[in-house]
Amino acid sequence: MILTMFSLMQGQTYSNKVYWVHGFRDNSSTWNTYKNALVPYENQGTNISWSENSSLNTAAISLNARINNEVNPSKHAIVFGHSAGGIVARKAALSNNKIRSVITAGTPNQGAGIVTSLKNQSLNNVAQTAISKLQASLSFGTQAVGSLLPGVGNAIAMFLSAAFNIVGEVGQSLANNAIEDIKADYSTVAAEDMNPDLSQNEFLRNLNSSSSSKPIINIYGNEDDNRLVRIAGTAINKSYNDTNTTDNCYDETMFPYYNAALATSTTFEVLHYAAGATTAVVGIFNPCYIAASALNFSAAASWTSTRRFIQFDIHNEWDSMIGATHTDRIENWHKFLWWSWCDVEYVTVYENSDGFIPNNSSKMSGVNVQNIEVIGVNHLEMNSHYKMRRLLQDVISNGMYGKDFNYNY
Repeated sequence: MILTMFSLMQGQTYSNKVYWVHGFRDNSSTWNTYKNALVPYENQGTNISWSENSSLNTAAISLNARINNEVNPSKHAIVFGHSAGGIVARKAALSNNKIRSVITAGTPNQGAGIVTSLKNQSLNNVAQTAISKLQASLSFGTQAVGSLLPGVGNAIAMFLSAAFNIVGEVGQSLANNAIEDIKADYSTVAAEDMNPDLSQNEFLRNLNSSSSSKPIINIYGNEDDNRLVRIAGTAINKSYNDTNTTDNCYDETMFPYYNAALATSTTFEVLHYAAGATTAVVGIFNPCYIAASALNFSAAASWTSTRRFIQFDIHNEWDSMIGATHTDRIENWHKFLWWSWCDVEYVTVYENSDGFIPNNSSKMSGVNVQNIEVIGVNHLEMNSHYKMRRLLQDVISNGMYGKDFNYNY
């Protein structure tokens, strides 16, 4: 009785607390909305903030210090970690008996492929390819149009081609500067702790080989097609203060621009093919238009290449950069009379991901692990999507996945 009164005077409670750990390049306010909506005030632990310039092990030590200082000896902590924060939570739980359970979401438990890709020129090359294709299509297109208007038309085409080259160079410079900024963010100690090459990543290798008796719920997203467009839209428009209970379609934000780019490239593609066919017919009677026909067909082919890059290749390149691909070896056996031979074919298979972390990099194994997939939720939507809100309600508040994850027990 005296101890209870003393604790109340000190502003302490005897409730189990839920701690919220943000992800890489994020901040401690990330989960405020969910925390306030799902957990009563007396059960809310501290929003743990950590720096990318420190190791994930250092962040785990800091987390444990807060928990040991704030959680009453007779109670426990439930730790929720997003992205790299999930790795921090797992590491902390290995050495802290006050941590009863861990919830991870979008966590690169097997490493994040983007860390490796940013070390080389993959992202630079994709940006260079995109700008070069658009630049070439515009240049071919202006020349093709100019060929239909002899004299003044050719002069205008030359001027526009030069202008497009300058714009392309400026665009490439801006893209490279932005990419270098991103690389700088990922050239940190914390980023190295997420290196998917476990032969070089001792921290993650040791963590994955360590056995833990603490129950873990591991949540991973499975975003729809055009994941690059969806995650870009979320990055631009997501809000940490969203209090709506329905999906705000953050991942749809960039689609009007994406569809406009596809429609534009398709329109120019069709127009140039039509112009090429028309001038080819006219060239039968006027040979001057044979060159115009060739230019228009070249422009059409260039726009086809641009459209295919926007529609397919850029998404495949992104999946490759985040590590959401693998190569299958297919053996095709043939036989003719007494001869038999085998052709070997290597096929690239694109895997499911949350737009940033491949599902296979998030999934965990173990008797104490529950892997839960949330379809249609990307890496950046996990703090704003209604599906995540409902899932966490069931996990933390309703105890539907076991009392170890419920703050009431």
